[in-house]
Amino acid sequence: MYLANDLAFASTIAVKGEHGNGQIIEVPMKKLDDIWQQRGIPKVTVLKIDVEGGELEVLSGAEKLLEICQPLIMAEANTKEHLDKLKNWLLPRGYIHKHPRQFRPWNHIFESKK
Repeated sequence: MYLANDLAFASTIAVKGEHGNGQIIEVPMKKLDDIWQQRGIPKVTVLKIDVEGGELEVLSGAEKLLEICQPLIMAEANTKEHLDKLKNWLLPRGYIHKHPRQFRPWNHIFESKK
């Protein structure tokens, strides 16, 4: 994990802007699908993902959960390119993109069409 002067900017991908402090630490990681299955496959209705650029990695580790539960997904995308990547990954899986008027420009919702 790449650390930042403000821990809100720490990330497994990279620290944005000049927030980084140059420190890197190793942390254990698990797929969301594995955690979900270990917990007995509970019904999940909403996923809020705010991982400073690692949203696709979280989603790719939750494919079974998304397929079965089809939760509403709230995620950040700070650039058009990042948003396009999320759309390109989620749209073929039956999700549509929404951006409510009252949301900040970087906050997005993906809702299952099923």
